[in-house]
Amino acid sequence: MTSRRTRCWPPPARPPPAAPSPPVPAARLADRVGRRPVMLAGLAGCVLWSVPMFGSLRTGNGLLITGAFAVGLVLFTLSFAPIAAFLPELFPARLRYTGASATFIVANTLGGGFAPVVATWLTSHWASPFVLSAYAGTLCLVSLVCVLALPETRDNEFSS
Repeated sequence: MTSRRTRCWPPPARPPPAAPSPPVPAARLADRVGRRPVMLAGLAGCVLWSVPMFGSLRTGNGLLITGAFAVGLVLFTLSFAPIAAFLPELFPARLRYTGASATFIVANTLGGGFAPVVATWLTSHWASPFVLSAYAGTLCLVSLVCVLALPETRDNEFSS
């Protein structure tokens, strides 16, 4: 008989019903106030929160680290949840699927594919977790500038 403490397998098939799903409220907020403002708020929060979030690693306090990264996850969700609606709305109907999918795939490949390599290199040269906060904050700042350059799409009429 295994105790709750040592049982690791099988993992739950889905989160417990009490676990909130942050993308749903973020997406609903984006439908209400616009995709761009929600994404900008999330990205600005990520830029500012990257220092305390990665700085929490220095404390060694698991509860503080978990809390700091949970706040970071909520901010990241604000910037990421509206993407599914925002990207397709940037393209005319005849290019919508290709434009949105190509944009998403290229951004994930360049942004997400190299991030672990860069983070590993940074931490191998600097022992401080603040170098990771500078890296993450810079990426969020670049994203924020890009979103600032794009139009709001919430109230646009789309033709087929």
